[in-house]
Amino acid sequence: MARIFEYQGKQLLKRAGAKVPEGGVASNPEEAREITRKIGKGVAIKAQIWATGRLKAGGIKFASDPDEAFAMTKDILGSKIKGLVVKKVLVEERLDVLHEYYAGIVVNASMKIKAPVLVLSTEGGTKVEEVAARNPERVVKYIIDPIDGLAPADVDRILKEMGIEPEISIKINPMITALYTLFKEYDATNAEINPFVLTTEGHIYAADCHVSIDDNSVFRHPELGIKVPRDMEREPTQLEQLAWDHIEEGDYRGTGYFAQMITDFKEEENYVGFHGIGGGGSMLGAAALISRGIKIANYADTSGDPPASKIYKVIKAIFSQPLSAYAVVGACLANQEQWYHAFAIVKALREELADRSGFPVVILLAGNKEKEAIRIIEKGLKGLDLRMELYGRDHIYNSDFIGERVEILMKEYLNEEHLNKKATEIRMAMGGNKLEFATRSMKTTIDYDKCEPAKNNTSNPSCGFACVKADRLYDRGILRIEGNRPVLAVSEEAAHKMSNESLSWEYACNAVGMSAVAITIDFPGLEAYRKRLR
Repeated sequence: MARIFEYQGKQLLKRAGAKVPEGGVASNPEEAREITRKIGKGVAIKAQIWATGRLKAGGIKFASDPDEAFAMTKDILGSKIKGLVVKKVLVEERLDVLHEYYAGIVVNASMKIKAPVLVLSTEGGTKVEEVAARNPERVVKYIIDPIDGLAPADVDRILKEMGIEPEISIKINPMITALYTLFKEYDATNAEINPFVLTTEGHIYAADCHVSIDDNSVFRHPELGIKVPRDMEREPTQLEQLAWDHIEEGDYRGTGYFAQMITDFKEEENYVGFHGIGGGGSMLGAAALISRGIKIANYADTSGDPPASKIYKVIKAIFSQPLSAYAVVGACLANQEQWYHAFAIVKALREELADRSGFPVVILLAGNKEKEAIRIIEKGLKGLDLRMELYGRDHIYNSDFIGERVEILMKEYLNEEHLNKKATEIRMAMGGNKLEFATRSMKTTIDYDKCEPAKNNTSNPSCGFACVKADRLYDRGILRIEGNRPVLAVSEEAAHKMSNESLSWEYACNAVGMSAVAITIDFPGLEAYRKRLR
């Protein structure tokens, strides 16, 4: 159910024949001042967010003149109302309200009904549910025939049964008819006007409205500007938009759902990337983590037999967040080939975790081809330094166990990471674990942490030996080996004068599978020149 903003809903209602207050949308205070000036009376300034109860939360303010509208808009824009950042406000004439009503149409998908249902109440506002419980005679529900629809005569009959006076009923009827027109023409799953009001001047206006569009019909209504067709209380993040554009949209081969649970990551916090397969079991897995105080960065679902490429993209999206662990909860006996998950997991983790020693990975993978999938993961990730645990169908009813394993492995990893960070800080305070010096036209850095024994080169057992050998062949004998590390054999001043072909050091180091040597050659002014060409 993709939501649209209040101002969009009112535009659709007006097009369908309903009366809405005069006004406009403002993205900055100056626009709000100009709209107020054109209206020529007091206005309501309403934060455009997908949340109810805005008045009590400070998201609706009233201004009596353009300057006051400017100041109030400046105060609202950019603020957070109910945790949502306000980017636009609706500025509209303030109504002198005599009475409030409620009208809503919602799809009832139950076996007995399977049709739209119109709900009308002679009381509107924020507590319609309480009205129904307290005074059920003031609320009526009418099942709309999906074929015949809702005619003005039907609305007249309903209003008469509710005891609404004819002179008021004749003004309400176009409002309800317009609501149904909007509901039908824009494939809504839910459309409500809460409240629509009778003013002291005797007019009926839609004072507020909420509309949700069926996700599958969003493509039919590009004018609504819905970026991600999903029921969300906020606008999609950049990562969610990327995931929709390149994973979900246009590829209906199984599910590739990705939504962020955290949008404001804090450096002092730790997050788990959550990857579910299927609905119910995955929800239990997520709950098991949350109940332990673990923050899940996202909720992802790759059920319905998606291809490996789609699963891979979801995992890449997950790892585009600051994570301290990764959990796959496939707590279902899915009728899909799970080895596609295995291939995607292997490729993505080899790319993402090659340099993250000891990173926690807990995988519960059950279903068709389960044993083969687990073997693929074990073999495919062999040699990768991970805290990885793999589980099959024996644990599909024990999501709490999975949550416990994630918690334990993550604590071990964070403790180890903390110790490594401290060691690095000490090392950097002492000058860093690297050799740095300048030659005539370049700067050379040799990172000792990367200067490890080469796995596939017996003649050059380490990057250090490789670059020293190259130095002796092509340069001036600037380097020598000391404790299996390359060090300067001469003074820095002498190295500056002697260096000739030290690019060979970087080449030799890379040739034995290392990247410990980095040569930086300065070319003053070149980048500025390139920028001018662009």
